[in-house]
Amino acid sequence: MKKLLVLILIQLIGITSISTVTWQAANRGFWQDSALWVGGVVPDTTSSDTFVISHPIVIESDLILESGAHMLIDSTGGICGHQIATVSSTFKL
Repeated sequence: MKKLLVLILIQLIGITSISTVTWQAANRGFWQDSALWVGGVVPDTTSSDTFVISHPIVIESDLILESGAHMLIDSTGGICGHQIATVSSTFKL
């Protein structure tokens, strides 16, 4: 019984700690610039979050999109830079 309670507790902690965030570009600029992102917080370049890119963005470091990551680049947006983008097999563009 104790093992079952511990297992349930671990699962609940895992569910609450694994949450994705949607990041939206508000302006053109560099990924590391807080003015680029809605809310003023710069997302990590290693992520499983969702990114909505509606402005040109320059990436200055490698981008690693992990399992569950999504990226929507609309017709006015784009990504440029001479870095490496690594994506998991479940990444959706």
